[in-house]
Order: sequence, then structure tokens, then C-alpha cells
Amino acid sequence: MFEAGIKREELFITTKLWNTDKGDAEAAFNLSLSKLGLEYVDLYLIHNMVPVIDFESDDWSAKSPPHHVIWKVLEEQVKKGKIRSIGVSNFTVPALLDLIAGAEINPTVNQIECHPFLQQQALFKWHKKLGVAITCYAAIGSGHYSGNEQVKSVSVLTDPIINEIAEKHGKSAAQVAVQFQLQRQSVVVLVKTTKIERLAENLKSAFFTLDEEDVEKIEKLDAGLRLFNPRVFD
Repeated sequence: MFEAGIKREELFITTKLWNTDKGDAEAAFNLSLSKLGLEYVDLYLIHNMVPVIDFESDDWSAKSPPHHVIWKVLEEQVKKGKIRSIGVSNFTVPALLDLIAGAEINPTVNQIECHPFLQQQALFKWHKKLGVAITCYAAIGSGHYSGNEQVKSVSVLTDPIINEIAEKHGKSAAQVAVQFQLQRQSVVVLVKTTKIERLAENLKSAFFTLDEEDVEKIEKLDAGLRLFNPRVFD
């Protein structure tokens, strides 16, 4: 990558602390840094707030440290210059408040599922008050995700309202879904694709604006529908 002439400072690189690695967060982070071949990462996230528990055994006690203990380890990596910013992913407001209560360095971001069918309006208000930015994943939905059979047929991209708005602006349904999130405050939108043409299409989402009527129509689609719901995962 850098041999191709790309400078490190031109990239914003994020990685995460996986759930099963919470027992030794420092070792897990250093391993990630080594695999990436980097001296630092721009953002490091705790992947989710679920403790490590062996539900197959009779002992359901947590096998991982509390998150405030893990957070102190990450704060030390920031002080060493190995991490520029630290944050969380899939954290609820109570868990976030608990973490902030004992933090020396507050989380910069919380990465959460967010799309027209799950808009998380209350969560957005809380994050604004706390000064924590939101990163939206699954911004265009992901109803094909095999881990959740209950919503396998759900698709933001085929929704008639989304497509009506897309046709009005001469845009794709994906661009409408992305722009809906971009027009909210303090939001970073993640859109995954393996196709170059889709990547170019997603990047162009920022070059138009939804009007008030469009936004009101999309807001009415909110159904609290989680496509990535850990309660239904095997």
C-alpha cells in the first residue's frame, strides 16, 4: 500500500478489540498493530459490550474484565501514541454513561446499526449531549444477512418510499439511504461494497440534498427493526 506512493497520514485506519480478546486488550491491540504493519492506528474500538461468558458451562460468570478496566488499557495506548482516538461499538446509552463516568479520555465515537428502518432517534439525542459522535453501519440495510433469518427478506433498497424519493432526485435508493444519515448531526456513515462502481456511487451520495418532505417520509419508515440483533444469533 505505502509502496504504491500512498502516505500513512492520508489514511484513517480503524480496527477493533474483538470480544474474545478482552482478557488481554494490550496484547490483542499490539497483535493487530503488528499484522497491519503500522506504528499507530487512528481509531480503536471495543467491538461490543458483551462480556466473555461460556454459556455451554454451568459457570456463567464473566471471564473478561469490566469495560472500565479495558478502557484504562486503551487510554495507556493513546498516551504512548499507538492510538489516536478510542471508541466503542454497539454500546447502549447506560453502558456508555458507565464507561464515561470513570474515563480519563472519553469515547470519541460509538459505531451502531442505523438505517431508515432503525433510526435510533433517542440514541442520537443522547450522543449529542454526551459529545460522542455516531458511526452508522448497515446504513443501506443488510436484509440478506444470514445470521438473522427473521429479517432476511427485508431490504431498504427495495422500499417503495425510498425508491420514490430516489427517482425524484435522479439518484439510487442506496444514495438516498446514505444521504439521509449524512444530513443528521455528528454522523459518519459506513457503506460496505466489493464493487468499484458501487463505491463510486456511494461516494456521490454527498452531492445532493434531501428536502424536508423527503426526510419526513423516511422518518416515518422507522420501525425499530434490527437487522443485526445479537438476541437471534446462533
